[in-house]
Amino acid sequence: EPLIPLGEPGTWDSEWVTCWKELVPFGKGRIAVPYRGTGYPHKYPRWKETLGAERSAWAWWPAERLAAATAVREGEFWTDHMVPAGRRLRINFRTARAGEIRIGVVGVKGRSVDDCDPIWGNDLSRIVTWKGKSDALAGAGKSVLLQVRMRCAELFALEWCR
Repeated sequence: EPLIPLGEPGTWDSEWVTCWKELVPFGKGRIAVPYRGTGYPHKYPRWKETLGAERSAWAWWPAERLAAATAVREGEFWTDHMVPAGRRLRINFRTARAGEIRIGVVGVKGRSVDDCDPIWGNDLSRIVTWKGKSDALAGAGKSVLLQVRMRCAELFALEWCR
């Protein structure tokens, strides 16, 4: 899907939009990009009224939420191997009312995707737990692989923490 969709028919940005490449801080907890658009198609004749129809605006998103791994219904994936920078795993996510996320540390007893406590809601910083425990039991300096199972959910970020 387009990052900045066209406006409703008949509006100033209904036929063509373009944006700058740099994201900028946009107040507390937001990031933004300036964009411009017009109600005329891109290859429309360059008449006086079409040239003056272009306008500018800002498109903004909540910080830390520009892109996500998304499961419209159900989905599952495995990460690449990584060396944890801490013993706990923090996630940035959003689920629908009937959605959930479960994350497992592959090969670590008691930390499988099935042992993970179901995660639901909308949180920028939630610690993952397995049967109430937050320690991922990943050995210091050892590579791990994560299994992620989602239903009606968006996962924006994974981060290891102490």
